[in-house]
Amino acid sequence: MTLKDYLQTQIDLIPEASEITSSTVNSDPKIIFVNGHWNKIIPGPSEAGRNYWNSGAFNGFSTAAATFFGLTGSPYEKKWVDGADWVYGSATVRKAKGHLWAQTHYSDLTSQHNGTLDFYLIGHSQGCAYAAGIADYLKFQGHNIISMLFLSCHQGDKFSVDSTFNTYQMVYSFWKYEPVTYRSTVYKWRHHVDLFVGDHKVNGATKYGVITRNDLGFMTVHGTSNSSTVFNKIKDLQDVSLVLNTRSNSTTYYSQSSVNNGTEFYSVDKVHVEANDPDFNP
Repeated sequence: MTLKDYLQTQIDLIPEASEITSSTVNSDPKIIFVNGHWNKIIPGPSEAGRNYWNSGAFNGFSTAAATFFGLTGSPYEKKWVDGADWVYGSATVRKAKGHLWAQTHYSDLTSQHNGTLDFYLIGHSQGCAYAAGIADYLKFQGHNIISMLFLSCHQGDKFSVDSTFNTYQMVYSFWKYEPVTYRSTVYKWRHHVDLFVGDHKVNGATKYGVITRNDLGFMTVHGTSNSSTVFNKIKDLQDVSLVLNTRSNSTTYYSQSSVNNGTEFYSVDKVHVEANDPDFNP
């Protein structure tokens, strides 16, 4: 069996893979939402497609996405794809599956339009690698990948994205004041990145931010990033810059510029923003 044949057997062909906002052939920009892992047992999304996003309030999420991409006030189409894999699946295989899925569903993705189209893609968790594969195939067919968003990307160190895609990647994290060891009476601040995906920048991503959300915890840090509030965080990621500071003892540290939505970064492109640490000593 060839790799292509194997991948074909692994693809979950969604009967209604897209939401078509027009029944006619059109050249409207397309936003493709690629969900990650879902299940009906543990807390989190319990189904694929539109109800995966924003706790089932997909319209609010898609409207926020269109606003972020600057598409409000003009026609655009919303499409979604199930990029879920089993828990220990491979990002390399998911990217290849996304490429093959796009080839299989090409007429649906393009609304049967023969000209060049503009695409925007949003992937969450396992859906990020799948989205990268879809984007590669669409570019191969001559279309424009205007922007991609990777939200809490799973196995971000196991695949790459085309550096021309203007890809912004984020993951949530939080600080916790906790015992140094089990039953210890000595406490210290510890930083926790989303334990489901870790701290891995995808090779080729335009900008990557680890965002501090101390209102989150171990069970909420991952799933919260597929809600509509994430777009303000990504806008701040686009705008933020880091400032190198020097202490009186000649050691250096980084702080961040002010951003419109008040997002606090633990790191930007793997550079630690030490000034945001709760135990920071200037």
